Amino acid sequence: MARALASGSRMLMLDEPLSALDARVRMELRYEIRRIVKRLGITVLHVTHDQEEAMSVSDRIILMRKGRIFETGTPLDMYRSPKSIFAAYFIGETNLMECTVESKRKGGGVILRLRNDVPVNVSKSKANVGEIAILSVRPEHVYTATDGLKAHVRDVVFMGTYWRVRTEAESQDYVDYNIPADSQMPEIGEEVYLVFNKKASRVFKRPKEGLTEAIKLE
Repeated sequence: MARALASGSRMLMLDEPLSALDARVRMELRYEIRRIVKRLGITVLHVTHDQEEAMSVSDRIILMRKGRIFETGTPLDMYRSPKSIFAAYFIGETNLMECTVESKRKGGGVILRLRNDVPVNVSKSKANVGEIAILSVRPEHVYTATDGLKAHVRDVVFMGTYWRVRTEAESQDYVDYNIPADSQMPEIGEEVYLVFNKKASRVFKRPKEGLTEAIKLE
């Protein structure tokens, strides 16, 4: 990279520049690369398979699939408002649940039915009433409550700053959620009730090729 910058080029291509480094070094160099690029005012095409790296160094992400541009957007848009199920699944982590759109209210709000006739409310849906759809909810947008989607804890994993809790819901879906590291860890088998952040939930039309093929990684 230093030799390329010394040439005076206004555009650089970095092909997996951090892939062989330890995690801590990669994290530090992400900030350093971004700082240098911003200071010099140059354009960099940064190729990576690391989604976190892509979001932390870029102003705009180009998501490739099968050798073609699949979706583009800012890191924030790609994470919060992905246009496709594949982008929602590939950028970050998400829970995917099959559902049916039961109704849409004129003033906003959508009622979904998960498997086993479990109702869920969200803000909006790309699918129409009566259609089978896919609900996408990221783990940080799933909360425990006194009522909601009944589930049982199947696994708890310590992630450093938080616990990742995996549950098996009454809708026959596995649903993950996060709790702070200083929180009390739930017991395996414990019954919990889950609710979703309505505004942060995304509802996609069920892909014609099926969910498994739609999110398949090449």
